[in-house]
Amino acid sequence: MTDSTSYDAAVPLTLPTDVSALGRLIVRQLGRAGIHNTLAGWMSHYIAELMQAAEAAEGDERSVKMALCSQVILDLWAKADVLPDGIRPFQGVEPILRTLESLDPDDDTPAYLRPARRPYKAAEEGDESRQWLECAEGLDYSARILIRYCLARASEGALDTTKEWVAAAKLATEDDPPLLPVITFLSDETKIIEDPSAEQKQNLEDRLRRLEAFSLMATTISASIRAELEEIDVGKDRQ
Repeated sequence: MTDSTSYDAAVPLTLPTDVSALGRLIVRQLGRAGIHNTLAGWMSHYIAELMQAAEAAEGDERSVKMALCSQVILDLWAKADVLPDGIRPFQGVEPILRTLESLDPDDDTPAYLRPARRPYKAAEEGDESRQWLECAEGLDYSARILIRYCLARASEGALDTTKEWVAAAKLATEDDPPLLPVITFLSDETKIIEDPSAEQKQNLEDRLRRLEAFSLMATTISASIRAELEEIDVGKDRQ
């Protein structure tokens, strides 16, 4: 049987819809898992053999074998998200994706303050009440900033490999991979942190100002809660 590892370093094929890059990634991924997973190892060798056979064929036979090879690769890619642990291409970012699904940090709609709220009016809200409502809005926004930052940091280790899969999938299929918006979001957030443009630097500075205000608000609220607890304790002592 053909050695899929040696094939992984071979000259790229020119398959229909250019699935060769995706095929090589799949061969490499399955080959690594093949040490502990017999089926993965077999699939790695099988796809490698199909690719080599397609490259070696000539005339009409070449077209037929390339079409078969492409179909096998795309069929397997369609099931990539249900492959076993250690084989799934996007396994490294799956925890981040689950967090994104629940938090949606790219949505500007406040997480806790819904659109039903109305503008503040001095005649309807006292100064102190209005300040607390504005504080709640600030906390909601700041929490979103912190979430985006944490997700970007969490994705750093797995993002490079994931982007390689996304790039190969874009070459192999007419449709963008479903995860492309998510990968783009994480990539953009990471770039803002590591290599910001002048505009992004201003964005970071704005985030920092808001987070510093958030820190001040948190300190104020902590002090208020602490004072309330102390009053409760004093009241119990007097009973």
